[in-house]
Amino acid sequence: MLVKELGEFGLIEKLRKLVGRSPGSVVRGIGDDCAVLESNSKEYLLFTTDALVQGIHFDLRYFPFYFVGWKGMVANISDVAAMGGTPQGAIITLGLPGNAKVEQVEDIYRGAKAASKSYDCPIIGGDIVKSPNRLFLSLALVGKVKKRDLKLRSGAKPGDILAVTGDLGGSEAGMRLLRRRKKIGLKELNTLSRKAPYSSHLRPRARLEESKALIDNFAISSMIDLSDGLASDIHRIKEESGVGAEIFETSLPIAASTRKAAEKLGLSPLKLALFGGEDYELLFTIPQRELKKIQNKRLDFPVSIIGKILPEKMGILLVDASYRRNQLAPKGYAHF
Repeated sequence: MLVKELGEFGLIEKLRKLVGRSPGSVVRGIGDDCAVLESNSKEYLLFTTDALVQGIHFDLRYFPFYFVGWKGMVANISDVAAMGGTPQGAIITLGLPGNAKVEQVEDIYRGAKAASKSYDCPIIGGDIVKSPNRLFLSLALVGKVKKRDLKLRSGAKPGDILAVTGDLGGSEAGMRLLRRRKKIGLKELNTLSRKAPYSSHLRPRARLEESKALIDNFAISSMIDLSDGLASDIHRIKEESGVGAEIFETSLPIAASTRKAAEKLGLSPLKLALFGGEDYELLFTIPQRELKKIQNKRLDFPVSIIGKILPEKMGILLVDASYRRNQLAPKGYAHF
């Protein structure tokens, strides 16, 4: 069987079974945004890794080296945020083709350093290797979390409210707009990186502060960061919690800039919100009793109630404006 026939998540599940049970010092192994290890009586240690590959995660025609470093760092920090933790340090592995320039490598590290300073996560080491024909960046990151604050994908229960921070589909919209153009000058890209929806793709944000505020104010039962798309990542909660869910498409938060981009691209804003990856927003669940509290609480960031958790047998349902229910397949970004 070919890997592309099994698929990314099918392969992960096969390897999870092959690896088997983790030793007692491992609180949580394969199956969450971070691995969780025992540290001391009050805290757990978090460990995560992510890679960016040229031609897969970024296109150098419109993706400056600075933003490659920024995005690599943010992708890992977002995993820590989804677990309720704080980052402590990052190690960078860089694969360079033979024609790589020193200035390009420096720009990657400038971007990574800028992100590391924004989230108080120092770069503490790494490795540089030769790559046959493509640039790649792989980061491993260590974090910590108070034991009482740890959030997993496995805590959702039927009746829980399903909610999300921010808005959805912006990164996919920004990427598709950039793809339509030929090589863009660095000066223009720097300007676009501050303008939605381009900013969502070029200079994403990890929701560290949002994670802390949610955990401090509400009884979060499960949480995940949206890296592969809502339709895909809600299935990760389904699998780990053993639940189903319903999502109301009219409740999905879609920014005006994303809707405008969708119109320009001839795409459905709903499909961008459901299937677009790399939004790095937090998808989370809270008990029903918390509904009024989260509706009335004034937060410094937007939170949208988009559905609720159902029994597992119901699957994942998308409810349209006419209240018709259809099964929502786990489509989104997948490597294979």
